[in-house]
Amino acid sequence: TFIAAACVAMSLAYPPASAATLSDAVADLAPQDREKVIGAARAFLRGQPKANRSANDLGWDCQAAIALSELGEPGAKERLAGIADALNASREQSKTSGKAIGWAAAGDAKACVQARGGRNVPAACEGSTTIYAFQSGLAMACLARAGSLLDRPELIVTAKAAMDYWSRHRFAKEPCKECVYFATSDSAEDDERYIRNMNLFIAFGASEVGRATKDAALMMTAKQSVRSDIWERTNGNRGYLGKLDPLWTSRPGEAERIENHSASMALLLKVMGATLGDSSIDRQAETVWRDWATCDNKRCQTAGCKYWAGNAAQCQATATAAHCAFRLRDKLAKSQCETHLSLVPSLGSYGLWAILEARP
Repeated sequence: TFIAAACVAMSLAYPPASAATLSDAVADLAPQDREKVIGAARAFLRGQPKANRSANDLGWDCQAAIALSELGEPGAKERLAGIADALNASREQSKTSGKAIGWAAAGDAKACVQARGGRNVPAACEGSTTIYAFQSGLAMACLARAGSLLDRPELIVTAKAAMDYWSRHRFAKEPCKECVYFATSDSAEDDERYIRNMNLFIAFGASEVGRATKDAALMMTAKQSVRSDIWERTNGNRGYLGKLDPLWTSRPGEAERIENHSASMALLLKVMGATLGDSSIDRQAETVWRDWATCDNKRCQTAGCKYWAGNAAQCQATATAAHCAFRLRDKLAKSQCETHLSLVPSLGSYGLWAILEARP
């Protein structure tokens, strides 16, 4: 069976580093691009977390700091510690047990609506009363890995407690055998919202918490969550919503609603493929990336860079950097990454993470 085979293949060890140093990690790039990346990395490491920075922004920062820590960059672990402390302090806790349950969306209504998958509900911004998959998945992954790298088990404890809470927010109705589908939030308003990227953010958290705690069952849960996304794509869905979402069938063209969320999905899947040692997840990463990278439907061609930023010659958006994670495997990705690096004025943490996650 899928589970039996996966259990045999699973390894709780961390994947080997693909590069010994930051310079090694960008050795394939042109000299001017290497200089830009290394300069951006050093500038990032000199920075400090800003007050009231959102959990999602801190989550991207954390992934860049983790990648740089693994490459042994001076100051990276100190930067990682500051980010992890900020995330740990911003967690929401159970009113009864006091344990971490996850992370809320940013405080403004627009961010809350976006975090709910674009569903504009009158009470869409519930502040700290609603815990979201996007922010929680990133934060759990951050604290779990940071706890291991920094030898700070209390960070892992926070991440594990939050994952225990999210384990209650799995849908009973699943798209396929041996699949798991996580909710978008813990709000009753989202009880039937199947949103592909939100499911994968919790899978990302589960994979890192499972690795940090050596919990094979939790890592299997992450695999089963990804298996849901593989089912979506195998059954013709390249869009934002899952096929079981009530809006999927009521809106024409949902299967082809490819947008910038797909770039982050591809990046998460690529990292999870390495973490979980699963080639099917790695293949899904490339499939989702290619769906996004080659999108030529009307929406991708007319809706602008905020919707689809896969053409690096036209768009230098945050999502465009996702090409760089696949540059060692694909000529199109390499070309788009090089164009992006030549045109983008500066690189943020998301871009750094994507560049440093490239593996053959």
